Amino acid sequence: VDQHAGDAGQLARVAEKSLELYRTNGDLDGLRSALGTLAVVLSNKGELDRAESLQQEAIEIARKLGDVHGEAINIANLGNVALLRDDYERAESLFRRSRGMFQELGEREPLWNSLFALALVALHKRRHDEAANLLAECLNVCQEVGSKAGISNCLEALAALSVRTNRAVDAARLLGCAQQVAEGIGLQLEAFEQTLHDETVRSVIDALGEEEFAREREHGRHMTMDDTIAWALDLSGGLETALQVP
Repeated sequence: VDQHAGDAGQLARVAEKSLELYRTNGDLDGLRSALGTLAVVLSNKGELDRAESLQQEAIEIARKLGDVHGEAINIANLGNVALLRDDYERAESLFRRSRGMFQELGEREPLWNSLFALALVALHKRRHDEAANLLAECLNVCQEVGSKAGISNCLEALAALSVRTNRAVDAARLLGCAQQVAEGIGLQLEAFEQTLHDETVRSVIDALGEEEFAREREHGRHMTMDDTIAWALDLSGGLETALQVP
């Protein structure tokens, strides 16, 4: 199920039918996956109580099966529910667990989401050095596994970090870079990501004015992917360092 495209109601109906099928045929591995998929769809619809219940059930099944990978995925998805509830303490605990599990498994592709979420928590708690380090690690993983969604998300978070540390021009350019990447893959922001984006845009416009913001954002839109990642890694590498913007 593509959880970011199409009508949300239709996606939920498809996911419900899939869940019913796996409950009927007794395929526990399929049931775990179907539970997690429906939970994500419901999270996107704002039905957080049921989404959390389904993720918890999926975690229990994964543990019964000894499926550490599946358990880590469901724990991370449960962390997303916590973020949607603005429960940053619980989100941090869950994403630390999923990060550790993915690292022990040596799985790089699913790791980036946990790193990114932990960076969001650090941003919320104004632990800026930690956020910068997490975003640098996340960008490296995303570049390694070719996750453009992860790269776009990291650029958005770096923009938020930049404007909070008095680098509004950098923030505007990062927003342009992120927009260009997201448009190329049809990426839609999650609710908590959209909130951060809107706050960042308002802060940058307050600092620069609308005209300069538009000009610098457009500059970012025309940067190449390689230049964007190299610059973003430099930017995230040290908050006290004066950086040369391309």
